[in-house]
Amino acid sequence: MAAYVVITRTGPIHDQAEMAQYQRLAMAAPPVDLEPLAVYGATEALEGPDPDGLVILKLKTKEEARAWYSR
Repeated sequence: MAAYVVITRTGPIHDQAEMAQYQRLAMAAPPVDLEPLAVYGATEALEGPDPDGLVILKLKTKEEARAWYSR
């Protein structure tokens, strides 16, 4: 059964250099079979504040999702 990872950013990026390093590390990570469903597109919160950024990833299983998140 598919599993979904939802990542929200609730504030602005304060350190662009740190974010660039994070992005480089993410690109260098071993390949994982995941499907990005939403990546920093437009958002509209129905309750609470709108997030500054949102990513939704689909992986094949909950175990793969946990392994991806824990790497």
